[in-house]
Amino acid sequence: MKHGLLRKIIIVLCTVAAVTGIGFFTYRPPSFLDGITGATKRVSENDKLEGSYIFVMNTDSDCFKLTENRDIAKAALSGSEEMHLKEDVSFTIAVAGDEKALIDFAGNLSENLQNKGINVSIRIYDRMMLRSRILAGKYDSFISTRGFIEAEALEHSEFSVLDAENMKGQAQ
Repeated sequence: MKHGLLRKIIIVLCTVAAVTGIGFFTYRPPSFLDGITGATKRVSENDKLEGSYIFVMNTDSDCFKLTENRDIAKAALSGSEEMHLKEDVSFTIAVAGDEKALIDFAGNLSENLQNKGINVSIRIYDRMMLRSRILAGKYDSFISTRGFIEAEALEHSEFSVLDAENMKGQAQ
């Protein structure tokens, strides 16, 4: 009898220790387990512009139905000073909330465009919400990393590839 009771106590203690250990390692992000697997990005990685990014314009959106408006946005991205506005142009740039460097770049781009007479607002979304809105076609434009969404999902859009080095120069 003593061996049966002792065995049950050991099993209960091991179960409690296992549940406590699992809870400790997976409690809340960024947890120890996320750190090991790389599931949660470190904030410092998102503070720098590196690689290539895309600026996508939804051609079904009211502001980008006209080719002239898309050309104006592209000219502004390239830093061109010669832009001839035929009408009031306004649009929204959507950005993923975990991309601090892109949010800063979008803010600077918005400021530069507003100085040139284009009304630009920025909307910050969670990554999944932004992806969902893109797939549903509910965006004027967005800036993201190149691998954020597949090109096939962007059937009614026009995009420009931005190099991080050029973006750093425009962001200042």
